[in-house]
Formats: sequence, structure tokens, C-alpha cells
Amino acid sequence: IDDALGKVEEHISNCREIANHRATKAAFWFTSMFVFQFALVQYGTYVAFSWDIMEPITCTMTLGDTILGYMFWLMTGKPYSLADVRTNFYDRLLKKTIKKENIDYE
Repeated sequence: IDDALGKVEEHISNCREIANHRATKAAFWFTSMFVFQFALVQYGTYVAFSWDIMEPITCTMTLGDTILGYMFWLMTGKPYSLADVRTNFYDRLLKKTIKKENIDYE
């Protein structure tokens, strides 16, 4: 039994590593989206255009971010923070990977 249990624990550990890697990658891209928005607003305001042109664009991006956060809260019931988004991705990816490996893990 210990040998079989060791193999299952090894598979679960492998699934955790895969889920951790993919969740970290998703959190990186999620954070990159906000950094890109900030850079776009700064470039548009001070280099390419003016605040008169960038203000409606900024309001639209802010509204989109707010809707995204509200949808996340509706679907998960968790606060909209980077740690909670990453945890949510990790949990979902771990369940998906364990299911793909046909491991009964409940």
C-alpha cells in the first residue's frame, strides 16, 4: 500500500507543480495587462495626445477593469486581488490536472 500511495503522492505533487507554474504565468499576464494600461495612458497623455483625448479612453478602461473585477467576484465569491486571482487559477488548474491524470482526489 505504501508503494502505491507513494506513486499517487508523486502524481499529485507533479500536478501541483504544473498548476503552480501555469497559475504563476496567468498571474504574470494578468498583472502585465494593468501595467500596459498604465503605460498606454501615460504615453497617450504626455507624448502622443492630450488628456482631453485620453480621458474617455481611461474611463472606458477603468469601467472594463471594474466589470472584470465584479464578474470575478460574482463567479468566485472572493475579493478581486492579485493573490485571490492567482489562488483561484491555481485551484482550478490543480483540479483540472488531477482530473486529467484520473486521480481520485477528494
